Parts: sequence; C-alpha cells; structure tokens
Amino acid sequence: MKIFNFCLGCAIVGLPIATVSPAKAFGFISDITGADMVGIEVTVSFENGSSEMGIWAATGVDSGAASGTGWDLSIAGNTNFGAWIFSYTGTKTISSLLIDTLPGNTIFDTILLPELTPTTGIGNRFGSFSGASPTEENYSGTVLGALEDVKTSLELVWENGFNDPVLAFVADTDGIEGFNPDPEPVPEPTATLGILGSLALGTVSLRKKK
Repeated sequence: MKIFNFCLGCAIVGLPIATVSPAKAFGFISDITGADMVGIEVTVSFENGSSEMGIWAATGVDSGAASGTGWDLSIAGNTNFGAWIFSYTGTKTISSLLIDTLPGNTIFDTILLPELTPTTGIGNRFGSFSGASPTEENYSGTVLGALEDVKTSLELVWENGFNDPVLAFVADTDGIEGFNPDPEPVPEPTATLGILGSLALGTVSLRKKK
C-alpha cells in the first residue's frame, strides 16, 4: 500500500509538495474494497421530483452497500475492476443515481493509464455491462492537490428513465489515508470577477471626485 503525502497550503501557493507537514498530510490508497467506503452518500432521484439518500455501510469483510426504498447499490471485493450492482424493485421511474464518495474518505480514479495523481494506481472509468446504460455519466468535484484523474462524485442520468431490475457497472475508487482533504473550490466565473472589479474601480473614482 503506497501513500503519497500532499500539502494543502503548498498546493495553493505553488510551493514544493515535498515540504508537507505531517499534521496536514493525506494520501491515496489504490486498492480498496466495498467495505472500505463506509460513509459515502448515494442519492436516487425519481422522475416525479422526489429523491432518497442512503449511506454506505460495510456488509462483509470486503463488501459494502447503500440502500433505500426498493433500491440497493453494492460492491464486493476490490473496486478496481469489481462490479457495482444497482438493484431496483420499486415502482417509480428513476431519473438519476448520484454517488458522492468524499464523505466516506474515498475518491473516484477515472484514468486507466498513466497514473496522474501519485499512488492512485490504475484507474477505471465508468462502464456499464448489464441493464439500461445511462444517457450521461458525469464525474465532478476533486480535492486540493490532486490532478484531473481524481473526482469526488459520479452521477448517472437516464433521459428516458430507468426501471430495470439490475444495472451492473465498473467504476474504480481509491481510499484517502490521513487528513481528509478539502474539496477544490469552484473558481469564480471570469465575467463575474470582471464586473466586481469594475464596480470596485468605480467606487474609488467616485470617492476621489468628492
């Protein structure tokens, strides 16, 4: 198990990562199982506008699951190439399935090769092989210090709805060891920053004229 330490402050100001402080260090564990993702949040949304969230829990020595009314998402064994199983017995049509991994100290590793973020190892992007494939697979979110292969959520969207009994898919996850990193902030849109800058300059000009 390889651990690579990141320095959050260094990532922000561009200093060498080698100066990491042990008190603020975190790293990635490339090989984890379904039992290692306790706490991730799974939200199922329905076409009628309602939704339901389940919290991931360990169900065995190497397995875990989250469940709700008529649905269950689980995986057993290593997540690198293991199959996630989404079972559905409900009557409402599902519009989307959202997996938020960061609350469970876990991230998605979306690139097979090369290894971009150190110690994430071989990744595996979403791919379904049983059941109705989603219309969209949207990865989003990352953490400070990671590169583009690390994402914190995956949303599956069905344009025409999903009501199959089973969806099986692959999507690699890695664990986070040590300090739980902060999500990378969403940058302000350039246009918004420009408007704020203009307003600030206008305020200064008015003050000078008085």
